[in-house]
Amino acid sequence: MTIEHGFPRKWEQKLRAIVRKHDIWRLELGNDSPANVDPLHIRLKECARAVKCKPRHYFTTVRAFLREFNSKLVELGWVYENPSSH
Repeated sequence: MTIEHGFPRKWEQKLRAIVRKHDIWRLELGNDSPANVDPLHIRLKECARAVKCKPRHYFTTVRAFLREFNSKLVELGWVYENPSSH
């Protein structure tokens, strides 16, 4: 699929070897163990202000995907609703 989307053919075999070696690709989310990386720390600038944005408009197919994806994240316990965000 990558080749059809513009990936250079001269690197195709190298990419295939890397993909097979590292086994990092998933077709669906699963309850894998967490990655061994440092947590991301977000720091706001002193002058930062909260801003509310209008909701984005998505195609029906994209909305269905996002709904299913978010449901899976909740099911796995990776995300949860923040009760103080309302």
